[in-house]
Amino acid sequence: MPMAVIDRAKNHLHLMKINLEDLTNTPSAQKRHAALANIITIGRSITFILQNLKSTVLGSETFLKWYTPVQESMKKDELLNFFKDARNELEKEGKLNTIINIKTEKSTDLGSKSDKPLNAKHFFLFDNLGGCGWLIENEDGTTEKIYTEIHDGVNIEILFSKPPTQHLGSKISNPTIENICNLYYEYLKSLINKAALELGIQR
Repeated sequence: MPMAVIDRAKNHLHLMKINLEDLTNTPSAQKRHAALANIITIGRSITFILQNLKSTVLGSETFLKWYTPVQESMKKDELLNFFKDARNELEKEGKLNTIINIKTEKSTDLGSKSDKPLNAKHFFLFDNLGGCGWLIENEDGTTEKIYTEIHDGVNIEILFSKPPTQHLGSKISNPTIENICNLYYEYLKSLINKAALELGIQR
């Protein structure tokens, strides 16, 4: 049923909003990094879910009449292309194109000295799992990771390395990761509402 597709898209949108709140409000840089990955993945899933309307509305021609111009507009939008590419890189290569700004009042290690293991070579930030911790060298020459939280007093800002600059024909004046993700959320929210309205999907 078409309404079931809309409901599924709205459920994903709700999950996206939760992760957007975590990205904005959670102190832990590691959890914000994870929230960002979830936003990218969930957002792309919403567009895939809406395409299921093709087989549930009254005839595929009705759906395509609405969706084709929408799809063409999405292909020309810098922000939407940015998130599409980000999702592909995350799924295929397991990476996010982000940079990290670190601010601290003390010239100390990022990791707490109390949890620094023996034979620690250096402290790493945000590996492919989004974790931080110590890289240690074993007696046989192999290395392994010991994960830990970053101690208090260190402020870590996550930024897109090459953020989009345009969306819906307007310049993006605020390039913060939170604002860019919020623009993506608001676009998908509007897209779901338009699909329900213009395709006549009502309860």
